[in-house]
Amino acid sequence: MLFGAIFARLNTQKLSGGGDLLKSTWFFRGLTLSALFTATALWSYLRAPDWMWMYFLEDSHTSVPGLIYIVVVLYFFPYCLGYIWGIWAEQKRKNLSLLVIGAAVALNIYIMFATFSRYQVVGTLEEFRVGKAALLSGPNPVTLPMNLGAAAMVIFGIYCIVRFIKESRKVA
Repeated sequence: MLFGAIFARLNTQKLSGGGDLLKSTWFFRGLTLSALFTATALWSYLRAPDWMWMYFLEDSHTSVPGLIYIVVVLYFFPYCLGYIWGIWAEQKRKNLSLLVIGAAVALNIYIMFATFSRYQVVGTLEEFRVGKAALLSGPNPVTLPMNLGAAAMVIFGIYCIVRFIKESRKVA
């Protein structure tokens, strides 16, 4: 939801002009960033399927329908929801989308704190239970996908910031 809310906020040309919001450039830029994040997560799940707190799999095999569920319901649906919620809030009152972003940040912080004991280690559920899982901050099966994914997201994020600055100058 956080990416969606942020990219809704960046979508200033559509906030006041109406039109089909889901066809906006900023919706698709945010969707691209979300896709990079999702690809990083999927690569990580393929390398360490038991790692993420939201799955707690006993078995290290995720089926194709399970992967489709993960991509659509746990990644792209929240992005779209955050985007639509942010647009709706901004249309209701100027700068109300900042509250949506704040709520999304607070929700992410809450989830991280509530699940940090499982999130900070990479390994099977059994390894987690007996204290043998590798630390997320150290060498582990998801180090490569996380580092490459983070680099790709930072590069794309810089591109989006540059585009926003250029487009804001045109509007002003």
